Amino acid sequence: MTSRDDFDYDGDEDPNFGSDAEISLHSTATECPNPFAAEIDSAVCNFISLAEADGRNRAELHIDTAISRTLDVKLPWEVPGPSNVFALSFCDFNPTQALAFSPFVPLPSSSSTLPAQTRMAREGSQCFAGVKRRIEKMKWPEIQEGRRRRTLLKWRYIIEENLGSSDVGIKLHQAALDLHDEAYLQQIVTDSFAFKKTSTLDKRGNSLLRYLKWHRKEYGCAGTPIDEARVYEFLVKEHSRLSATFPTSLSAAMNFSHFVIGLKGARKCAESARIRGRVFSKAVQKKILKQRRILKVHEAAVLELGVRAQLSVYDRVASGFFACQLHTRSRFTSVQFADGLIMDFDGFDGFVEIETRADKNQNTANQMTMYMPYVAPIRGVSKSQWCKEWIALLRDEKLAVIDPENSRRLKFTNGFILPMPGLDGNWSSMPVEVGEATRWLQGLLNSMGVSDFKDVGTHSLKHTPLSW
Repeated sequence: MTSRDDFDYDGDEDPNFGSDAEISLHSTATECPNPFAAEIDSAVCNFISLAEADGRNRAELHIDTAISRTLDVKLPWEVPGPSNVFALSFCDFNPTQALAFSPFVPLPSSSSTLPAQTRMAREGSQCFAGVKRRIEKMKWPEIQEGRRRRTLLKWRYIIEENLGSSDVGIKLHQAALDLHDEAYLQQIVTDSFAFKKTSTLDKRGNSLLRYLKWHRKEYGCAGTPIDEARVYEFLVKEHSRLSATFPTSLSAAMNFSHFVIGLKGARKCAESARIRGRVFSKAVQKKILKQRRILKVHEAAVLELGVRAQLSVYDRVASGFFACQLHTRSRFTSVQFADGLIMDFDGFDGFVEIETRADKNQNTANQMTMYMPYVAPIRGVSKSQWCKEWIALLRDEKLAVIDPENSRRLKFTNGFILPMPGLDGNWSSMPVEVGEATRWLQGLLNSMGVSDFKDVGTHSLKHTPLSW
């Protein structure tokens, strides 16, 4: 059986899992002339060059002028009746040169002659600097499997605190009496939680383990089945040490334990009037919620233009990713862990469809075996075909390849879209997570002249187009 010393009760992560290498990247970008600058609106070129060469102060003075010349879009409340923010004119582009992108972005059918490692090491990352996190040496699927395994270990300890206190524990006890091996016992635990996400299991397990640790320390015995009086005692005595959100998390963990493993006493505890009152009195002590603001139209244009700006290859890929998330009106995770991308282009117009099974609302088996489609236009609020350029960049950096069974579909080679920049000048095998993505997004906006960037987050990209 599992020992309660096999893992950390309170920590969210295993400190012994993975290496401790951290990212500390600095800008080594080399500016290059752009022979296609004459084909791009001069105001956009001025805006980008000012943001890069002269700093934010001068760029901010020109931002309104630059965007007003670049965008032929009025906000919905500025025109009578419904408006289509994507209805832009391409009168400044020569149709025969529509795919003549910046030299920093190769055509979809071409590849850069400069080796990826040399090019990326030379350019470095301007906006990712300051985002630090250890980079695991293992592949992402192995890391996911390791996290799942450690999370299930927590729940197995909770169950084995007292096998007779839960339905799953009784099944484990009966299987042991029938002389089934350890693999069979572990399979019972695995199947009991198969329909729950790892992040949910981890969150609920940590809350319950903290209470069980306190109970064993105070009373010297197992804390299961759950005793409502002792849970209330725990919330009262530990009041000053608990965060404002912990009692709410513990109450949710009790409900979860009742429905998933059949933990005795958990439902009664969650429905207790005095415990609910204690949870409420602690919850109202939380800080006032400050939501992320929506992006302005010119700030959305900045992300689109960042794909062809004189930034590092890291930052141009990230800029296109954030533009994609904005135009698909999706959560960060839904796009980041997409399986593929369908291209539907028709000359200057068209759409891309992101195929994902990582949507928050995909909970049933049927939903998990279907793609949740997210659609984005290849033309946004700027006069550039940002999406085509971004796709070309993904292919050139080997982050996506054409599906051999469907020439209109891209497959993401890592199982996700946006990796962490590696210390060796290449992309790592680790995906960027939401907190890091927020800081990267803020860095991109800051580097291109947006001064009010601190209240922007990845969720801003979801509700910005919804506000249009």
